[in-house]
Amino acid sequence: MYPVEHAAVGALVSALGIAGLWLLGPPSVTVLAALFLYGLLVSVFIDLDHFPLARLEAGHWGHFRRAVRHLPGVLLGRTKLFERAVADRLRPQRLASHVVIGAVLAGVGWILDPAFAGFTVLVVGAHLTCDVLRDRELL
Repeated sequence: MYPVEHAAVGALVSALGIAGLWLLGPPSVTVLAALFLYGLLVSVFIDLDHFPLARLEAGHWGHFRRAVRHLPGVLLGRTKLFERAVADRLRPQRLASHVVIGAVLAGVGWILDPAFAGFTVLVVGAHLTCDVLRDRELL
């Protein structure tokens, strides 16, 4: 999915997550706002793992440099970064990398507060679900 699409899904899932946390025991508005922002940022920026993976695959940082040069187009989904063959080869590593990143974030979140870990799993799980649905051309 494109960053703007992940941002929309992340905003929706984050809003639902903080609504659920509010029902469990209302945290402060500051905590809710911080969680919403965290969920939104994780939803979009977890995809930065694509660039080190592409570097390992291609042997250069060209994909990253192209993303930086064409940032508005990349964020809005108008600029394709990876050729179809590269994207296909990266798919398993990309999804696995998301799982590892999500597990690390949830583990750190568990130390802070189990509800924070649950919120992280919700956001990363939604991101992964969207990626799988898009990969399967169902979304």
